[in-house]
Amino acid sequence: RDGNIQEGDVVLKINGTVTENMSLTDAKTLIERSKGKLKMVVQRDERATLLNVPDLSDSIH
Repeated sequence: RDGNIQEGDVVLKINGTVTENMSLTDAKTLIERSKGKLKMVVQRDERATLLNVPDLSDSIH
């Protein structure tokens, strides 16, 4: 909800794409292509939570 990913979070979707069995490289590519509009669904404490991640274009390397 606040855009903060926490240790132990499980990423279920990146911009609507299911991440189950996705490689780390493919997940990174999806994030890099998000053009500053990154939405992730993560599982935290047995619940699915939608995170609207702030524009990270300056911090992705």
